[in-house]
Amino acid sequence: MEINGAVKTVMVVVITSMVLVVSATNHTVGGISGWDLTSDIGSWSAKTSFHDGDFLVFNYTPVHDVLEVNATEFTACKTINPIGVYTDGETVIPLSEPGTTRYFICGRSDHCSRGLKLRVRIHQKVTGSTAARGDKGKEQNPSRRRRHPLPPPIRSHCNDDNDSSGSGASRGKLDWMQRCLFSVVFPAVAQVILRLSL
Repeated sequence: MEINGAVKTVMVVVITSMVLVVSATNHTVGGISGWDLTSDIGSWSAKTSFHDGDFLVFNYTPVHDVLEVNATEFTACKTINPIGVYTDGETVIPLSEPGTTRYFICGRSDHCSRGLKLRVRIHQKVTGSTAARGDKGKEQNPSRRRRHPLPPPIRSHCNDDNDSSGSGASRGKLDWMQRCLFSVVFPAVAQVILRLSL
């Protein structure tokens, strides 16, 4: 079977594009417990690294909400003018602007003071070219930040930080298996196709 040059080029471009899209990570805030008072958000975030291009996924019930606030409001657990207010139960926040810190709290009664708050320091994603140049994230203007969440990318690996069953108990093992199949099987198939075509 012979594949012409144009088909090879298209295949390489498509596969490369998909690999780049898959490189972002979805961070299910709080792990399997989600955005809830039973979660230990502080411990979860302490062992999680957040990078440019990653996504925060907040899963929560109607007794909670997610407010993005400034540093002062975060520390005081009081909000006067939140940057963003989310109440949909599954909020996806894209992370961008390496070098910045973003702050999230639950705005319901005393939930923030009881630990339902998250500070996220965004690091630059390390790639071969940025590691070679030694680039560092630069502080950006937070007012230019996107206010509306984008859909999350396809996961790059099967394991979530603290959640081996997917991004929430409601989706369970089927969603986890689909992500694993795509993130493990697709690259293997792509390598076979490339080897056969070259």
